Parts: sequence; C-alpha cells; structure tokens
Amino acid sequence: MTHCLVFLSWLLVPLGILWVYRCSLQSMSDTVWPMCSGILEFAARTIFIMLLPKLFGFDGVLAAEVSAWISAAILLVTVYVFRMRTSASCQPAEQNLLKTAD
Repeated sequence: MTHCLVFLSWLLVPLGILWVYRCSLQSMSDTVWPMCSGILEFAARTIFIMLLPKLFGFDGVLAAEVSAWISAAILLVTVYVFRMRTSASCQPAEQNLLKTAD
C-alpha cells in the first residue's frame, strides 16, 4: 500500500494537468472533448494494463494508471491550445466592436 502511494504521488503532476485542462474546456462549454478524454483514458488504461505488467510487474500496473492520465492530458492540452489559437484570431474583431460601442 505504501509503495502505491509513493509511486503515484510522485506522478500527480500529469493528473493535475489533466484536471486543469478538462475543467478549462468544460468552462468554455465544451463537453465533447472532456468526454472523449475519459474514453481515451479508459482505452489507454486497458491497453497499458495488458502490456506494462508483463514488463515491469506490479509497477507496470501503477504505470498503466499514470499512462492513462498522460494520454488524456495530451489530448486535452492539444484541444485547448487549438481552441485558444482559433479564438485569439477572432479577438481583434471583437475588440474593434467594443471600441466602436464606447
């Protein structure tokens, strides 16, 4: 039990990234990509749980959990960056509308 907590506690940063970007996308009224990340997380966990324990034993089971977090975080960060870039291209027009309204 202690080994699990120590192993996973060292790797909580990917989980934090996952939660920040998932909540950020949800706050932008995007529910599809956070749901897709959950599906990806499940699929990655299933695939990695079949592969990693054969190579690393019990640490492979723990690594499968972290690998699922990282897989989902990569998807969410990619979608977030894309959304921010596309919304930034629309931003100058919005600022011009605000200036003319004043």
